[in-house]
Amino acid sequence: MIFWGWYTHYLGYGAIAILSAIATLFFLFQARVPCGALNRDGKTHCIHNGKGLLGGCNQVVAHKWYNAKMLVHRSTWGRFVSNAFRKFYGAAAFLAAMATVLSALISAGALVVATFAYLDPRAPK
Repeated sequence: MIFWGWYTHYLGYGAIAILSAIATLFFLFQARVPCGALNRDGKTHCIHNGKGLLGGCNQVVAHKWYNAKMLVHRSTWGRFVSNAFRKFYGAAAFLAAMATVLSALISAGALVVATFAYLDPRAPK
């Protein structure tokens, strides 16, 4: 739907920004991705599915926000990305989240530029 909106320009930049933000929230908090949290032995990873890129699985309490905690420290960002790419559906969610974030930023910027161009008294009518 977002791709169709960019291709046809039928929806407008505001609607594309809103749809992109909603899609980003889905990928961050609801999409099925691998949990990837380290188990107690420190070598193996959790095999359960987590809820979204930022959340972990609900099997173990310590895994619930494991991925979000990794983003706090810059030294663990690489581990966060490698956990997301452990399975195909995790990689798909990660890439789709990055694409929708980029789409939201570009459409919001285009909306601001279009609004100020419309308000400019020197602009041709």
